[in-house]
Amino acid sequence: MLGAGTVQGSGALLTDRLVLTCAHVVRGGSRAAAAHPGRTDHATATVAWIDHGLDAALLLTADPVLPVAPVRLGTLHTGHAVPGCEMPGCRVTVTGEASVRGAEGLGIGR
Repeated sequence: MLGAGTVQGSGALLTDRLVLTCAHVVRGGSRAAAAHPGRTDHATATVAWIDHGLDAALLLTADPVLPVAPVRLGTLHTGHAVPGCEMPGCRVTVTGEASVRGAEGLGIGR
Protein backbone atom coordinates (compact mmCIF):
# COMPACT_ATOMS: atom_id res chain seq x y z
CA MET A 1 0.00 0.00 0.00
CA LEU A 2 1.23 3.44 -0.90
CA GLY A 3 -0.38 5.88 1.51
CA ALA A 4 -0.20 9.60 2.14
CA GLY A 5 3.14 11.16 1.25
CA THR A 6 5.97 8.63 1.43
CA VAL A 7 4.17 6.21 3.78
CA GLN A 8 4.09 2.58 2.68
CA GLY A 9 2.63 -0.49 4.35
CA SER A 10 1.29 -3.95 3.81
CA GLY A 11 -2.28 -4.90 3.08
CA ALA A 12 -4.43 -8.02 2.87
CA LEU A 13 -6.69 -8.49 -0.14
CA LEU A 14 -10.14 -9.45 1.25
CA THR A 15 -11.98 -9.36 -2.09
CA ASP A 16 -10.79 -8.42 -5.55
CA ARG A 17 -11.27 -4.73 -4.60
CA LEU A 18 -11.25 -4.56 -0.78
CA VAL A 19 -7.91 -4.23 1.05
CA LEU A 20 -7.32 -4.35 4.81
CA THR A 21 -4.38 -2.23 5.95
CA CYS A 22 -3.25 -0.17 8.95
CA ALA A 23 -4.86 3.21 9.55
CA HIS A 24 -1.45 4.86 9.99
CA VAL A 25 -0.68 4.01 6.35
CA VAL A 26 -3.47 6.32 5.15
CA ARG A 27 -3.52 8.76 8.08
CA GLY A 28 -4.21 12.27 6.88
CA GLY A 29 -5.46 11.17 3.47
CA SER A 30 -8.49 9.62 1.85
CA ARG A 31 -6.69 7.97 -1.07
CA ALA A 32 -3.98 5.37 -1.49
CA ALA A 33 -2.59 3.05 -4.15
CA ALA A 34 -2.39 -0.72 -4.03
CA ALA A 35 0.70 -2.33 -5.52
CA HIS A 36 0.96 -6.07 -6.19
CA PRO A 37 3.66 -8.20 -7.85
CA GLY A 38 0.96 -9.55 -10.17
CA ARG A 39 0.28 -6.06 -11.58
CA THR A 40 2.36 -3.73 -13.70
CA ASP A 41 0.54 -0.65 -12.37
CA HIS A 42 -1.03 0.53 -9.11
CA ALA A 43 -4.73 0.29 -8.28
CA THR A 44 -6.16 3.58 -7.01
CA ALA A 45 -8.00 3.17 -3.70
CA THR A 46 -10.17 5.27 -1.40
CA VAL A 47 -10.67 4.85 2.33
CA ALA A 48 -14.01 3.05 2.83
CA TRP A 49 -13.67 2.63 6.62
CA ILE A 50 -11.05 3.61 9.17
CA ASP A 51 -10.58 3.25 12.93
CA HIS A 52 -7.49 4.99 14.28
CA GLY A 53 -7.93 3.40 17.71
CA LEU A 54 -7.67 -0.07 16.16
CA ASP A 55 -5.08 1.14 13.61
CA ALA A 56 -7.13 -0.51 10.88
CA ALA A 57 -8.54 0.66 7.56
CA LEU A 58 -10.45 -0.84 4.66
CA LEU A 59 -9.63 0.52 1.23
CA LEU A 60 -11.81 0.10 -1.84
CA THR A 61 -9.95 0.08 -5.15
CA ALA A 62 -11.43 1.59 -8.31
CA ASP A 63 -10.58 -1.55 -10.29
CA PRO A 64 -9.97 -5.16 -9.19
CA VAL A 65 -6.44 -5.68 -7.87
CA LEU A 66 -6.44 -9.39 -8.75
CA PRO A 67 -9.16 -11.95 -9.38
CA VAL A 68 -9.51 -13.58 -5.95
CA ALA A 69 -12.36 -15.24 -4.08
CA PRO A 70 -13.63 -13.20 -1.12
CA VAL A 71 -12.19 -14.03 2.28
CA ARG A 72 -14.61 -15.96 4.46
CA LEU A 73 -15.24 -14.21 7.77
CA GLY A 74 -16.14 -16.03 10.95
CA THR A 75 -15.58 -16.27 14.67
CA LEU A 76 -13.05 -18.49 16.40
CA HIS A 77 -13.85 -19.70 19.89
CA THR A 78 -10.65 -21.05 21.39
CA GLY A 79 -8.02 -20.29 23.97
CA HIS A 80 -5.34 -22.11 21.99
CA ALA A 81 -2.95 -20.76 19.38
CA VAL A 82 -4.29 -21.08 15.85
CA PRO A 83 -1.95 -23.32 13.77
CA GLY A 84 -0.40 -21.44 10.86
CA CYS A 85 -1.48 -18.05 12.22
CA GLU A 86 1.84 -16.72 13.40
CA MET A 87 4.31 -13.99 12.58
CA PRO A 88 8.03 -14.57 13.07
CA GLY A 89 8.80 -14.04 16.77
CA CYS A 90 5.16 -13.38 17.69
CA ARG A 91 2.86 -16.28 18.48
CA VAL A 92 -0.78 -15.31 18.02
CA THR A 93 -3.30 -16.68 20.50
CA VAL A 94 -6.99 -16.22 19.81
CA THR A 95 -8.86 -15.78 23.08
CA GLY A 96 -12.05 -14.02 22.08
CA GLU A 97 -14.20 -12.65 19.32
CA ALA A 98 -13.17 -9.99 16.83
CA SER A 99 -15.39 -7.93 14.56
CA VAL A 100 -15.13 -4.90 12.30
CA ARG A 101 -17.52 -2.20 13.47
CA GLY A 102 -19.04 0.05 10.84
CA ALA A 103 -18.06 -2.09 7.84
CA GLU A 104 -21.60 -3.09 6.89
CA GLY A 105 -22.49 -2.62 3.24
CA LEU A 106 -18.92 -2.88 1.90
CA GLY A 107 -19.56 -6.16 0.11
CA ILE A 108 -17.36 -8.31 2.33
CA GLY A 109 -17.99 -11.98 1.61
CA ARG A 110 -20.10 -11.38 -1.49
